[in-house]
Amino acid sequence: MLAKLIGTWKVEAKDRTSPGNYENNVGVSVISTGLKGCSIKESYQGIFREKLYAVETSFYMKDSM
Repeated sequence: MLAKLIGTWKVEAKDRTSPGNYENNVGVSVISTGLKGCSIKESYQGIFREKLYAVETSFYMKDSM
């Protein structure tokens, strides 16, 4: 179901920096499979408030699914 998300994506976001204030940012998200296809992992690198940052997230499916 999530296989169509796998790949490297250019991400454009409008991030809220404070109430009523926003900035437009760009970054790169790499989405891959893990644990023999039972999970997906996202590694994101971008900019927020003019500073570089990175985030890594994993999503796991239960065996019953």
